[in-house]
Amino acid sequence: MTGDKVTVLTSDIQELKLSKLSAMPGDYAQRLTSIELRDIVAFLITKPLEEVSFVRTDVAAPRTKLEWETFFNTTTKPTVETPADRKPLRVALVSGPKDHGPDEHDYPLFQKRWSYLLSLDNRVEVSLVDKWPNEGVFKGSERPDLMVFNSANPGWDASKSKVLDDYLASGGGLVFIHFALNGRNAPDALAERIGLACDVPKVRYRHGPLTLKWTLPDHPILKGLPELNLEDESYWNLTGDRAQLQVLATQAEDGQAHPQIWTVEHGRGRVFSTIVGHYSWSFDDPLYRALLLRGMSWAAQREADMLLPLAIVGARLEE
Repeated sequence: MTGDKVTVLTSDIQELKLSKLSAMPGDYAQRLTSIELRDIVAFLITKPLEEVSFVRTDVAAPRTKLEWETFFNTTTKPTVETPADRKPLRVALVSGPKDHGPDEHDYPLFQKRWSYLLSLDNRVEVSLVDKWPNEGVFKGSERPDLMVFNSANPGWDASKSKVLDDYLASGGGLVFIHFALNGRNAPDALAERIGLACDVPKVRYRHGPLTLKWTLPDHPILKGLPELNLEDESYWNLTGDRAQLQVLATQAEDGQAHPQIWTVEHGRGRVFSTIVGHYSWSFDDPLYRALLLRGMSWAAQREADMLLPLAIVGARLEE
């Protein structure tokens, strides 16, 4: 078969019969890599993630399929599994009570949807944590490789500093999303570990259109991604030493470029932080998902595109 398109008139069809052969090539197991074969099986046996129905009427427009395909088709993707790729990736999603209006700061929704999304990759083991992990979660052979914080950070205080230091020293990865940067009564201590933190009386913010500018476009987290226009919230006047950051993206506010996405490394440990995530719809933007999934993989010291196929599952895409 050459794959050529052939048009047949219905008047020329003498008989219709069900084929006993699948349209799938008989040698697909030899044609596909182990990763590609795993992805096909996962697709066939799992229920896709449904799109969210939003309450607000000012929801950001969805991405077009062309925007996604332009990025995805020009991005290098892994084709050969390494021992690290086959190793289970243990992820803890740390949440807290919802604290804003409709479609805003919906931490429980993020935890619910992303625990399902991440578990579609059979290498990922997801656990759920409310408010703050107890000290035992950070230790031992079964400790998560990655902890993703998306909440108002209700469990944070300066007494938690050492456990974060020890976790990072052991090679653990941290991801802090949006208001998880809330330093509460110890913003300096949090900023020392994750780069920047919110001292709520001092921080400034704006809801509305964002135009993120990449400062390190060749970083594995950003490689191939177009600079993003989003409808979300920016923060600036944050607490912390910008010199310790590797800033990935900035947003112009008050005539200056302020960090919105950055990384920090502490010895063997890695931290990825992103301010984007005020509105629930941002987490279903496939391009922002790609960035966040890459940030998770990078912080966990895995291949950056390990989780990239999950970016469009239940995402907001239009023709």
